[in-house]
Amino acid sequence: MPLPSPIQAALDHQHEMLPQYLKGISNRDLRSGIIPGKWSAHEQVAHLCSYQPVFRERIRRILEEQNPIFEPYRAEKDPEFPGYVALTATELIQRMNRDRDQIREELSVLSENQMERRGNHQDFGSMNLPTWVSFFILHEAHHHFAILKIARMLLRVNPLPGPEAQ
Repeated sequence: MPLPSPIQAALDHQHEMLPQYLKGISNRDLRSGIIPGKWSAHEQVAHLCSYQPVFRERIRRILEEQNPIFEPYRAEKDPEFPGYVALTATELIQRMNRDRDQIREELSVLSENQMERRGNHQDFGSMNLPTWVSFFILHEAHHHFAILKIARMLLRVNPLPGPEAQ
């Protein structure tokens, strides 16, 4: 059973916007904490990338267990997160694309009954798989907005030459 088309479209393409947001910004600048107390653009991308394997594991558990319960994901508690932060933006985007392809492939073969399986989020309650995917996409969109905001701030400090600097 396919996902509803708006959810599928976001799952297929939303992550493809990241290179556009980061265009013309050096890795050094992406790592700079331009907003005190907040993640850098690079850390935001690393977070999105590190969450995809967690999301895949959640899908697996929803398919194999009866109503599994999930705590909110916290990158700071994820032992894998520092390894993602150590990667370059290009490496993160490549890994994100690869992991996204795996998520899409795994979801594309699920039956209607499998799509209706549920998992419980401690804050948001019981959700079927299409709702989990919506949750995943909305979480990602929240970080896309933060990345775009930081990137635009960085470009104001270090403008690109030419028309984009205006």
